[in-house]
Amino acid sequence: AFVCRPPEGFDPTAKISFPGWGTPSLNWIEWVNVMAESHATVWKKSGVYDAILASRYQIKRHDDLIVSLVEKWCIETNTFVFPWGEATLTLEDMIVLGGLSVTGNNALAPVKREGMKEVEEKMKEAKRYIEVSLEKKCCVSMWMKEMMNSGNEIEHEAFMVSWLSRFVFTNSGDVL
Repeated sequence: AFVCRPPEGFDPTAKISFPGWGTPSLNWIEWVNVMAESHATVWKKSGVYDAILASRYQIKRHDDLIVSLVEKWCIETNTFVFPWGEATLTLEDMIVLGGLSVTGNNALAPVKREGMKEVEEKMKEAKRYIEVSLEKKCCVSMWMKEMMNSGNEIEHEAFMVSWLSRFVFTNSGDVL
């Protein structure tokens, strides 16, 4: 019988960090609520409404539970091997649990519509302004402070960049 074991060198007692584990600030929750009032229809149409609203909640992390789950992961089959059988996450799970769309355009594809190129340039200009005025790299918190409730014509786009950077495509550096 085929037996999966944790990857070689896996140490369940090692210190594990989760730098991308997002925790919403009170400002973030307020900004989501304000933006939802005027953009909920667009978010629903694009399939991100539930995921954006979910970013208002703190999801408690249980490190021991995560380690226990990792111990069940089989790298050969990309499944969790439990005593009762194998299981894995599917695209349907991501839709139901995360409210995330699995269809649509590639987020990393180049901008094609002329109107979007103009928005992209305004976003780059806003980022440069923040970096020059503060003399450091622009991060999500600085971006949010500058754009939140600013009335800026690109505030919604700035909000979406903040959400994507903090809760979807996370990194430990908080850099935009």
